[in-house]
Amino acid sequence: SSIALETLQVFAPLAKLLGMYRIK
Repeated sequence: SSIALETLQVFAPLAKLLGMYRIK
């Protein structure tokens, strides 16, 4: 479960960047 939390912490900023890129 700690691995899932780490993945989420790393994926959160990635998803944010992807969202910003899609908006462009």
